[in-house]
Amino acid sequence: MLCQKDSDTDSLSLNTDMYFISFTLFLQFFVTVECSTPVYSSCLAALLLNDYNTSTYQIQPLTNGNIATVVCSFVAGGYAQIEIDASGQQDVIIRTTSLGDFATKDIDISYSTLNFTELREIVLNSGNCSQDMYLKTEGTISSLLSFKFLDETIYNLHGANDGFCKCITSEVCTNDKTKKCIDTGSHANNQNYLLSGKLSVFSKRLPLVRITYGDLNDAGEWAKHIVKPLKCRNKIDEKIRVLSKSKCNQDVNVLIDKDRETCIEIAYKSYMQIQFPYFQNINIISSFNNTLSVTIYSKLLNQHGKVLLCKKGSYLNFYCQQRSNEIFIDIFHNNLLNSSVKLCEIETYLLHK
Repeated sequence: MLCQKDSDTDSLSLNTDMYFISFTLFLQFFVTVECSTPVYSSCLAALLLNDYNTSTYQIQPLTNGNIATVVCSFVAGGYAQIEIDASGQQDVIIRTTSLGDFATKDIDISYSTLNFTELREIVLNSGNCSQDMYLKTEGTISSLLSFKFLDETIYNLHGANDGFCKCITSEVCTNDKTKKCIDTGSHANNQNYLLSGKLSVFSKRLPLVRITYGDLNDAGEWAKHIVKPLKCRNKIDEKIRVLSKSKCNQDVNVLIDKDRETCIEIAYKSYMQIQFPYFQNINIISSFNNTLSVTIYSKLLNQHGKVLLCKKGSYLNFYCQQRSNEIFIDIFHNNLLNSSVKLCEIETYLLHK
């Protein structure tokens, strides 16, 4: 794509080229802004629209929210995985020299540009999550080490109570879930720890958002950590699911095979409800668009069954403004003029930023 003018004399040619390119891409169900990067609601959406290519993508968990750069991967077994890097004084010596005896120091852990609300949205909608941590301390006291998670839970070094391990990382608990972290120090006020493994907490608590250190003010007392990326994964093979149907026993997966020539037939007075991952823009491809009644909507979380309708444009194009984990597509054939109608594709696309 051309991104800038070479000279004023080329402006007419450039504009013509840009209109042609934009129109061509629109026909492929994209709206293009010059040199823009596509922004997706989730890694599942990014992978579905990019032939499952593992890569770095721009993710925006909430409408009008922050945009984060993450790694989206297609994982063996049919999973979509999101990986978000952590930051916060990683792999540096931490001391509390100027703070006095038994003083504590908080180290906040951040994740790209995402705030807590956006992180909760990802954890809620991204399946099973896990996170690793490396931690080394010299001359510390374990009771002055604590770890705060996104759900506000705070555990100390030996106080993880979720049943995976008493130690905050799980590598010591291969055969015994009650083991504490191994101390190699000389006495109770001079404890040394070297940990490296998965955080011993439920998926719903992640990620780790703060580490608190204490009593690192004397010579030879220090700590350092490396908080590894938050990783969450969703099963892909349930990306389309028929919740109810009548007079239709055909394979609905042809509706998402990116082939407009493979279709299913919907008989007169047949009804179908499909559950589908959230996409901002949906286009229904049918042999007779005016004979199908289609409604697309999302169910609002914590709103006691309330739904939000997606806006219908020309033909069977829909715009779903409210992000959610999934949308529902209701299809009904009620036109006497056609005994059956071919439904060929549910196409998804994004508005580029």
